[in-house]
Amino acid sequence: MPPKSTPAPHRTPTQLLADIALAQATRTRPEPTADIELTYNAKGDTQIKVAYSHPDPAYAAQVTSELYDVLLAKYPRTNGA
Repeated sequence: MPPKSTPAPHRTPTQLLADIALAQATRTRPEPTADIELTYNAKGDTQIKVAYSHPDPAYAAQVTSELYDVLLAKYPRTNGA
């Protein structure tokens, strides 16, 4: 007869939460990424798409806004909007 295997010890919800928190804290965060797309529409205006990812959403919003403003100054719309 094969020997009986011992069951894995039961983990409490607190222990499981601690494991998840530790895994989140020690995981490698991806490097920030930027995606900028410039296209022309039918009127010949440049359409600007700026996307920036960063772990801090406030910083990502600031950088995205600054990039968009620089590009809008370089490629203004003909209707002034």
